Amino acid sequence: MGEIRPLSTLVIKDLMFETLKDKEFALSKTEHSFEEGAAEDTLYWIMELKAIDKGLIEENREVQESAWYATRMLVTEYSSNFRIEEVERMNEAFYLFLNRGIIAPGVHGLSSALPFFHITDHGKKCIEEKDILPYDIDGFTKKIKSINNIDEWVEFYLLEALKCYNANCYNATTVMIGLTSEKLIELLIESISNLLARKIYKYKDNSKKGLDLKKDFDSEIDNKKNISQKFTFIEDFIIKVIDINAKKEIENVLNRNIDKPARSSFVNFIRLNRNEVSHCADIKKDATETMLLFISFLKYCEKMSNAINDINNIK
Repeated sequence: MGEIRPLSTLVIKDLMFETLKDKEFALSKTEHSFEEGAAEDTLYWIMELKAIDKGLIEENREVQESAWYATRMLVTEYSSNFRIEEVERMNEAFYLFLNRGIIAPGVHGLSSALPFFHITDHGKKCIEEKDILPYDIDGFTKKIKSINNIDEWVEFYLLEALKCYNANCYNATTVMIGLTSEKLIELLIESISNLLARKIYKYKDNSKKGLDLKKDFDSEIDNKKNISQKFTFIEDFIIKVIDINAKKEIENVLNRNIDKPARSSFVNFIRLNRNEVSHCADIKKDATETMLLFISFLKYCEKMSNAINDINNIK
């Protein structure tokens, strides 16, 4: 691949992960790997070799194991093939990994302090699945995958949201959460439509006796222009259209997971957040606000997924 310099913070983080993971590369170039721990200067040295091997940077000077006859703790743009911004980002990435619990100070039998470090158990999981786990110290990936009967697209959008968050793309995270919310509504629509197909329900209004309730439901849904209109129609349909027995059956399933006020409030809250970053409103989401949105949405997603699954299981 061609050079894009200086390497971004995200590329540097990814390069550090890949260097820590690639035992064969490390051993092919040096006598070091990171399974038993290493020193910070060794990591920077092999990162430079890795960056050249991947075509991220050019080898304009021979890569030395040391920088200016000292450890690579003192690496500079004049003692390596990295630029000054890249050296600073390497230092930032190393201490970010420390703060996130991916690596920790000390190597058994050598030292309990920096610059020696080892990869933690959490870090090993991160390195194995670096495309989705890099900074998942709170185990969000595990929480997403543990949701009972989660739809594959709901899972995909949530993992995309987590990737965006890890890349500091908070507006993009909010958009992906919005897509997940819309997918849950589409799945709710599908589950109710399928229920109407396998059970005989009646209209609340006896004047419509004999009409096809499922056909009318599907037709009304198709006529709605946006997802918020579809969601409003579903809530009104349950309350105003179908007879009391069906209303109780569907409402009981929904409410034992998440009641109507909570459903409506959360759907509108997510929609408003998504809309404000999907248009030119000059709004920048910050890390804390986005993480709180993500945490609360995970619980909502779990409740809605359970409700949809319960509707699918109504006999």
